[in-house]
Amino acid sequence: MTETASSVLAKGSPTSHGTFRRSSVLHVCTSCRAPGSPREPQESRAGFKLYQELRATFHESPLGHHVEVRSTECLSVCPRPCGIALSSPGAWTYLFGDQHPGESACDIVECVSLYTGTGDGFMRRERRPKSLRASILGRVPPYEGGALMHPSRRQAFAQPGRRLERPGRTHREFGVSVTAHLVRRSACVGER
Repeated sequence: MTETASSVLAKGSPTSHGTFRRSSVLHVCTSCRAPGSPREPQESRAGFKLYQELRATFHESPLGHHVEVRSTECLSVCPRPCGIALSSPGAWTYLFGDQHPGESACDIVECVSLYTGTGDGFMRRERRPKSLRASILGRVPPYEGGALMHPSRRQAFAQPGRRLERPGRTHREFGVSVTAHLVRRSACVGER
C-alpha cells in the first residue's frame, strides 16, 4: 500500500516532537524537465507539474500555514531534475534533485514536516525519508546575518533609525572585500 502526501499530512510527522513549526519556503524549480522533453509549453515540464502538485498539497494541509511553496525559475540542477530547496531564516538550507511529479510528494511532505519541526533546520541523514537521503545535492549552514560586516555596520543595523555614516572608510571594510583582504593578509603573514 503506497501512502499519499495527504495521508502523511493527516497523520502528522513521525519525526517531529512538540508543536514548534518554523516558517519555511519550499522552492520548486519549474524549469526542470527530463532530457529530450520539449521546453514549451512550460506547463508540460516535470518541474512545473511537481510545483503544482506540491502547492495544492500544502495549501490543503495544516502545514500550509508554515510552508510557502514557491516556484523558482531555475535551481541549476539540470542533470538531476526535478530540483527542490528548503530554506528558512537562520536555519540550514537544503538542495535536492531527482524528484518526480506523482512519485515524490509524499517523501517531500515528510521531509518538510521534519524540517519545520527542528529548531535550526538541521536534518540528520537517517531521519530524512529514504529517497531524500540519496538525492541531496547540498546543505548550506545558517547565515547568522552580519558575520562579514564591519563592527560599526553591525552596530548601525542593530539600532533601527540610526543612519550609518562612513567618513574616511574604504570599500575594503565592507562585505566580501573584507574576506578578500583577510585572505591577502593571511598570505602575507605566511611570508614573514
